[in-house]
Amino acid sequence: MAYPSPKKFWHWLKDFLSGFLFGGLIRTAREEKQGYQDLFMVLTLGQMLGIPLMGNYYALRLLPFQVKELSAWQRRLLRDQDLLELFAE
Repeated sequence: MAYPSPKKFWHWLKDFLSGFLFGGLIRTAREEKQGYQDLFMVLTLGQMLGIPLMGNYYALRLLPFQVKELSAWQRRLLRDQDLLELFAE
């Protein structure tokens, strides 16, 4: 049976401890970032969801930068959510 090299072991240990100690913080930071991105997209492109916001010049200027995230954003905001999903978080 071949044993892993000490370098791989220390790398594995470092990854394990960082995930154990900072995993919750990283998840919370990602969720917070996602919330801010969703808010920004709603404020600039809310007309696509039927939210009556006044379209302006700046929203159209930002559109080319948001096109790559547009379909995922629409799916995420318009999908049905179950009550159990909300309580699981």
